[in-house]
Amino acid sequence: MDVPSSTRSGHPPGLGIGDIVAGKYRIERVFGQGGMGMVVAATHIELDQLVAIKVLLPAAAANTTAVERFAGRRARRRSSGVTTSFT
Repeated sequence: MDVPSSTRSGHPPGLGIGDIVAGKYRIERVFGQGGMGMVVAATHIELDQLVAIKVLLPAAAANTTAVERFAGRRARRRSSGVTTSFT
């Protein structure tokens, strides 16, 4: 599911194919999208490492409960031992 910058609708700004996020991740493709968020594959520009980035969609980002749930999941993942895999 490729989402070029010029044609995406309802996606968070800056998450089209080829867009740069946080000054270091280049969006490669969209893995999937649900009712509240989407997951994209991106490459860390300096490390040439593939990562997945999960973000809230604009409609969900406006919902305080959705934002709290998303932030809570992120905090649990960080504390549960996120690992990096090199293949």
